[in-house]
Amino acid sequence: MADVNFSLNVFPNIGGTATEFKFNVKEISGYGFDALNYTVKIDFDQDGTYETELKNSASVNHVFSNNGKKIINGIIKIGNSEFSFSNTIFIVEPQLLLAGQQRFIYEPQIYNTPKIIFTWGGDDANGNHALHMMDYDGSNRTCIFCGVEGIDIAEMHCGLLSPDGRKLIWDSTGDIVGYDFFNSNGDAYFIYDSKYYEHGKIFWSLSGDKLFMIDNDSEGVFYLPNNGSGMKRNVVDYGEFISPVPDQDLQIAVLTESPESTQDSIKGDLKIFSIASSSVVKEYKNLPAFGSFRVINGGRKLFFEKPMIIYDLEKNKANYLWFDEIPFAQHSEGDSDITIEGDKIIFSVFHNDYDKRNLYMFNIPIN
Repeated sequence: MADVNFSLNVFPNIGGTATEFKFNVKEISGYGFDALNYTVKIDFDQDGTYETELKNSASVNHVFSNNGKKIINGIIKIGNSEFSFSNTIFIVEPQLLLAGQQRFIYEPQIYNTPKIIFTWGGDDANGNHALHMMDYDGSNRTCIFCGVEGIDIAEMHCGLLSPDGRKLIWDSTGDIVGYDFFNSNGDAYFIYDSKYYEHGKIFWSLSGDKLFMIDNDSEGVFYLPNNGSGMKRNVVDYGEFISPVPDQDLQIAVLTESPESTQDSIKGDLKIFSIASSSVVKEYKNLPAFGSFRVINGGRKLFFEKPMIIYDLEKNKANYLWFDEIPFAQHSEGDSDITIEGDKIIFSVFHNDYDKRNLYMFNIPIN
């Protein structure tokens, strides 16, 4: 049977009453779509079969009930010819509500850290932002610097705890600063002027002795020791998004938009660079998503924020994540993170009905 160039995006409706699937059918071997009608048939594990005829279009939206939460297979039919495909949507459960309902709670961070770090606005009467820390079960929540003399909690963003839990860095009104919990005179120390890096795109190396950043003047990814000395620029080609590579402390993954992207299907090209040799180790073309991402599961998988996908680099397969009864459409890019093992995900979701955000954590099936 001929191959089908087919992708599936999942957009749960607000309230969890229905699920919208967007089909992007770009090419079937031997056929074009300018003047063809074709049929898409979806088989659900619980919900039976849905069939619809599509006319003169390579992209269409349809809404199904959410009783069938796992797509097992489907068929595209043109005339007497049928072309099969398969996709899987994982049901992610159970959920854990963290930190209660808050007006401003965002920028959660759990990638390669022993604690959950997040930003909460409104810690005092002036509405200043502050960094909070808590355990993975939601306990022992503390405002890290509230009431600490010499530390200004106003406008604290993008808190990143080092892998050993000893140091914290954050973006403070334009500067990257750090704090050593075990060797400090009580003051934060300056690391880097953030006018030279792109806001929010900074990571610890796996060992915690370096920081990776993206330069905002497009000169490339660079790294520097976590005390701010010895900066090195132009380590790799410029990319819009970066991530460390698990189990490979001197490797960095760089994502750029693929030339194969279209208005209906935005794709990314991934390069994994060796910092030691300044060379490309691996390269992957036309990934099913483009945007903020993390390399997880020992470097074998990627997590994309929008749409939420776990992509297996070895199997060349995208698994879409479904969070039951969560108004997924109101999760914005930058408000989620995933563990380095890929077994837990945390994200902040805005709720219109009470004008608050909730911070959720979910367990993800690894397979």
